[in-house]
Amino acid sequence: MIDLHSHLLPGIDDGAPDLDGSVAMGKVAVAGGVDTIVATPHVSGRYQNDPLTFVERVAQVQAALDEAGVALRVQTGAELSHAMIHELSDDALNACVLGGGTFILFEPPLNGPVPFIDRMVSDLQLKGFEVLIAHPERIAAFQRKIETVEKLVDQGCLTSVTAASVGGQFGGTVKDFTRELFARGLVHNLASDAHDAEVRSPALRPALEKAVAEVPELEGWLDYLTEDVPKAILAGETPPGSPPVIEPKRSGFLSRLRRR
Repeated sequence: MIDLHSHLLPGIDDGAPDLDGSVAMGKVAVAGGVDTIVATPHVSGRYQNDPLTFVERVAQVQAALDEAGVALRVQTGAELSHAMIHELSDDALNACVLGGGTFILFEPPLNGPVPFIDRMVSDLQLKGFEVLIAHPERIAAFQRKIETVEKLVDQGCLTSVTAASVGGQFGGTVKDFTRELFARGLVHNLASDAHDAEVRSPALRPALEKAVAEVPELEGWLDYLTEDVPKAILAGETPPGSPPVIEPKRSGFLSRLRRR
């Protein structure tokens, strides 16, 4: 599997504290079914990291993983805060893309309103980037108005939901909203958003097993969500097909799965 969202780089945000922590996360990722992971450190007001340093930092982590015998390929990326879009140079924005493609992992504000978010997306698109929205299920403004997510997807955005959200790790509100996103065909990818080797782990397989236990119809879509779409995103290509539309259970009947 390919994990598009992780805080694997050591000592620069709220993820791995040091290189040993990065290697520990890498070992857990491989044990949990991941063979390629994208390091997406925060680029935000709180973590004002320089994206132009990320290639070198990823190379250091890759070398440490190779030395430890961990069969994990690390690719570059970033989790770009809404607050930093207009603060970075074009070169820095280019250094934020996921892998060798054109997608930027874009983080809206977790709390509070999201004014002008469509304009922010347009600004990135006008510069030639495509937008992957990070953990939309945990954005309070989206929870209040799911139509905002629909409009962003209509505008050309894709979404990356944290796999553990499906199983309830982030609480009932997030879990229920994740189901609603699936019901409207607004989930294109499942990623770990890993921050450590234990609590918020990069082991995708256990998180996906919990997700399938909650939503059995997901099982047939796991390759699409964790391999097909991520592979296309890393190559800067349009993902194949349409995302799953999985309706929540109603009146005791099993939910139904259909393609849009």
